[in-house]
Amino acid sequence: MKGRFELIIFDWDGTLCNSIDGIVGCIQQSAINQQLEVPSVRRSRDVIGLSLDQAMMQLFPKLAGDCVSALVNEYRRLYLSRPAGIDPLFAEVPELLIDLRQAGYRLAIATGKSRKGLEYVLDGSGIVDCFEMVCCGDESTSKPAPDMLYKLLKEGGVKAEKALMIGDSSLDLEMANNAGIASVAVSSGVHSQSELMHFKPLICIDEVRELAVSLL
Repeated sequence: MKGRFELIIFDWDGTLCNSIDGIVGCIQQSAINQQLEVPSVRRSRDVIGLSLDQAMMQLFPKLAGDCVSALVNEYRRLYLSRPAGIDPLFAEVPELLIDLRQAGYRLAIATGKSRKGLEYVLDGSGIVDCFEMVCCGDESTSKPAPDMLYKLLKEGGVKAEKALMIGDSSLDLEMANNAGIASVAVSSGVHSQSELMHFKPLICIDEVRELAVSLL
C-alpha cells in the first residue's frame, strides 16, 4: 500500500483509543438512570460509531423524541464527567501518527462522536496536531452513510482513490464502501475479524500500530 494513498482517515473509538468499555458503561448507566431496560454489552457495542441520537434510537426504538433527548443528554453528562484521558490511546499510536505525517501522509478523523466529545478526549492526548481535518457525528449524516468521507475529501481536495479509511467497526468499513474508498480493518474494538472481513477491507490487522508495516 506504500505510495498508493494521500489521505489516511481514522475512526476514533476502538481504533485509535481503547474506549469501547467506557462507552458501553456510559450507555448502560444512562439507561439505568432513565429507568429503561439496560441493553446488553453486545447491543451497546454494535451502535458505537453511530451519531449519539441514532445510537440511542436504535437501542430504544420505542422511545419518543423527548425521551430520546433526555437519554442523549444523560449519556453526555456521564461521559463528560469522566476524567479526561481515562480511556488510553492504543499502544504506539502517537509514534505511528507522527511517522505517517513525516512520511508525507495527510491525516483526518471521521467519528460518530460529537465535536464537543472529540475535543474533550483529544485535549491533552498529545496527538491533536497530527490531524489536518476532522468530521464528527453532529456535523454530518451518521455512519454508514458516506457523507462524512465525502466532506473530508472535499475539504482536503482529495480524490476517493487516494484516501484510506481505518476502522474497527462494520459501520466504518460500510461507510468506506459507500464512499468508494479503500479500507483497513482493525480488530481491536467493536467487531471481530470475521465480521469485518465481510466488508472486504484491504487487510485486517489486530492493532492500529501494525499499519506501519504496510504504509511506511
